[in-house]
Amino acid sequence: MAFLDRVPPRFISACRRTGMRHRLRHADQAFLEVTTPDGTMWQLDLLDIGSGGVCFGLREGRPPMEPGMEFERAVVRVSGSAIAGSLAIAHATEEFAAGTICGARFRPATPEDREGLDALIRTLAS
Repeated sequence: MAFLDRVPPRFISACRRTGMRHRLRHADQAFLEVTTPDGTMWQLDLLDIGSGGVCFGLREGRPPMEPGMEFERAVVRVSGSAIAGSLAIAHATEEFAAGTICGARFRPATPEDREGLDALIRTLAS
C-alpha cells in the first residue's frame, strides 16, 4: 500500500464503448468516409461497428487523428448501405502490426440515418 501512496494518480484514456460490436471481415465492403475541415475526403477501413460507435484503421497514421477530434461529415458504408453522421474520436492507438486503430462515437445525422444504423446492426447480429 505504501507504493500506491507515493504514486500520483494519472488519467489513462481508453475506449469505453458499450454494447455489442460487430466485426466486419470484408474491408472492401465496409469503410468509413470522413471529410476533414479543409474538404479532403478520406476512405478508411471499417473494422467493427455497434450502436455506440465504430472502430477503423488508419494507413500510415493518415489522416492524423487524436482523441477529442470531431468530424461533422462522416459516412458509414457497409455492403451498399450508406449512413451519414458525425464522429468524435475516443482513441487512436498504435498497434504493432496493424498500424493505427481508432475508436469513435458515431452520431447519425438524421432520424432516417439512425433507423438505417439500427437496421444494419440488426442485420449483422442475425
